[in-house]
Amino acid sequence: MINYKLKWIAQLSYLALILYIPIWLYFRPNPFSPFWSLLFWWFPLLAPLYGIIKGKHYSMTWANFLLIIPFSHGWTILLTSPEGGRWAMVELLLTCTYYVTFLMLASQMKKTAIQDRVIQSKES
Repeated sequence: MINYKLKWIAQLSYLALILYIPIWLYFRPNPFSPFWSLLFWWFPLLAPLYGIIKGKHYSMTWANFLLIIPFSHGWTILLTSPEGGRWAMVELLLTCTYYVTFLMLASQMKKTAIQDRVIQSKES
């Protein structure tokens, strides 16, 4: 049985991160162009968005890999920029929330898939 609360939390944290990054750039601009910042930091996160909203496992897995970008960015800002620390902590919180909830959800999905295969093999 898949826990839909975990899926909802993962989806919500991913959507919050996608909304948070442009807000961060608006209120706390970095020395680079906002266009380049969004292109390399935020735009890749939009690729699996449709699948995450639909709850597709494959898209949620790929989003886990893509979240390395904001995670490493937040960690770097937290260590190097004292004035950007609060913004970075929120970014790290959102990425870690998605990581943890998706890992718990993935283990449940795996168990469900194994049970379905066992049931199908017994029926054959």
